[in-house]
Amino acid sequence: DHLVDEEARAEMELLIEIIRSIRTLRSELNLSPAHKSPVVLRSPGHLLELLQGEEEVIGSLSRAEPVTVLDSSGDKPSQALSAVAGEVEVYLPLAGVVDLQQEIARLEKEFLLLEEDLQKVNAKLNNENFLKRAPLEVIDKEKNKKEEFNARREKYLARLQELKRLD
Repeated sequence: DHLVDEEARAEMELLIEIIRSIRTLRSELNLSPAHKSPVVLRSPGHLLELLQGEEEVIGSLSRAEPVTVLDSSGDKPSQALSAVAGEVEVYLPLAGVVDLQQEIARLEKEFLLLEEDLQKVNAKLNNENFLKRAPLEVIDKEKNKKEEFNARREKYLARLQELKRLD
């Protein structure tokens, strides 16, 4: 009994991770929840049956349609954003979903705005007067902003590289 529960829990955690990955990819492209997009899952053989049995649930909860499950030995989709969920590769094909050039331009614009915000925060944190006069909470808030901006900057750079490689 205990083994069955652990196996079911592991399967559910994998499905949640897959759905979260799909949602993250969709949000990075600013896809409307009303817009269903195709998804391809590449999986090792021992997970194929589980994933094929849950295609409808995965599609419904992630706003993906159709959901295609392939053996990991199959071809990777071309021009697709990707993520990994456990042993499963998640692909969001871009053909017909997004214009690559427009998406690259949008990300570059957002990246430049983020760079400006990062420069402003760095200017404050490098300003001796600010550091002497500002309350500790304000300084900490600016340091947290800097960390968040740097993390977002890395994500933008990675996504831009991926899209430019696909273009």
